[in-house]
Amino acid sequence: MSRPWRGARRRGTTNAKTGFRLRAIALLEIAALAIMVGAALATPLMQNARAATYTIDVDYPDFTPDFLLIEVGDTVTWVSTDTLPHTVTSNNGSWAELDLPAGGSASHTFTAVGTYTYHCSLHPTMTGTVEVVTVIPEFSTMPLVVLSMLVVFLGVVAARRRR
Repeated sequence: MSRPWRGARRRGTTNAKTGFRLRAIALLEIAALAIMVGAALATPLMQNARAATYTIDVDYPDFTPDFLLIEVGDTVTWVSTDTLPHTVTSNNGSWAELDLPAGGSASHTFTAVGTYTYHCSLHPTMTGTVEVVTVIPEFSTMPLVVLSMLVVFLGVVAARRRR
């Protein structure tokens, strides 16, 4: 008596070669996801390593530059190059008033994202703005993220072809 189903491939089963390929694709996808998570977690750690100090010159009637774009954790130092005393006063009270005697300096470290406007309380027409943005990921992490996304995409495409 012959058995016609013998040797025939049942629906929903895979042979050893196909199973190995699917497991390899799954491992690649897990590795790619691990790289993406690692890159995402490493970005905030770079914040302190990249903290910078910027200088603003204070000389009546101007703060120079009067607009500054910085990242969270950066420090701004106002340096008086004038013979007059000045202050650096936050318009919304974000920091205590900084006194600048003639030839003096004062600093403030910005720890939160936002737009900070300030003025000299002794010379109200002297105004300035500091714009604080989040830390931008290092360029070196971007290829890892892109490569990981490509591996996941190719894995999904390959898995669909094998079905």
